[in-house]
Amino acid sequence: MFYFYALPAEPFLILTVVYVLGALARSPASLSRRAGGYVRAWLDPADRRLYAAVAAGVYVLLVALCFAYFYPIYVGTTIPYADWFHRMWLGARWI
Repeated sequence: MFYFYALPAEPFLILTVVYVLGALARSPASLSRRAGGYVRAWLDPADRRLYAAVAAGVYVLLVALCFAYFYPIYVGTTIPYADWFHRMWLGARWI
């Protein structure tokens, strides 16, 4: 029921994540060159792209693991109360 209210924000969340991951892959020098200045990059552009690709992979893996962890809740599978309670990260503060 609560996901219904979060659904309109999802496209903006996806666009933001893609924008941030893309900004990690670009060098600061290329960003400042457009503004007319020059900033020395502290990483080689190839290394920066490699680190950005690793960060993007780790992020996608964490999102997939989180989805797999909450999958029984999403589909309404009957699970033991202890397992259900472990998935309620706010504990008994809102239930």
